[in-house]
Amino acid sequence: MKLVGERVILRYPKVEDAEILFKSITHPDVRSNLERPELRDLTLEEEIKWVKNQAGLRRKKKEINFVILEKNTKKIVGVCGHHISKRHNNWSEIGFWIAKPYWKKGYATDTLRLLLKYGFKDLGFNRIEARCLTNNKGSIRVQEKCGLKREGLLRERSNYLGKPHDEYINSILKSEWENANNRN
Repeated sequence: MKLVGERVILRYPKVEDAEILFKSITHPDVRSNLERPELRDLTLEEEIKWVKNQAGLRRKKKEINFVILEKNTKKIVGVCGHHISKRHNNWSEIGFWIAKPYWKKGYATDTLRLLLKYGFKDLGFNRIEARCLTNNKGSIRVQEKCGLKREGLLRERSNYLGKPHDEYINSILKSEWENANNRN
């Protein structure tokens, strides 16, 4: 399956992607923006296992993850996906990371727009939310540009570089997304 945007293509991960994904996610600047501590100490073997597990997670409707490709060159830019609520399958939490050389070039914004459209139109979610560390200015800006609204502060929610750190939680409802996209 592929989702095509203005700048990116989203497709399911393949085992041959694992090495470049590992090199990208372990870059110190990328790693420092990840709110999940288990991603900060990732090994190549764990990355390969993550890729191999994706089909099963999709079948179980737990996660739907994509590799982000630059549309023109087909180079890997990052990873994104929907983490589906276990209790109520009418919402998801989205996540994404972009490799350092591709920051501030519009890839994250295009990716998030595709994830929102796919989540609301194809998966039928009523709500999509995202979290980010309070010092992750890039992610904050991307979420704002795509219409997510700040709901609150999750105090000391994650372990950031060995210390408790705050996160923002943002969300957008299907009705808000539809209203914003009908105007354009």
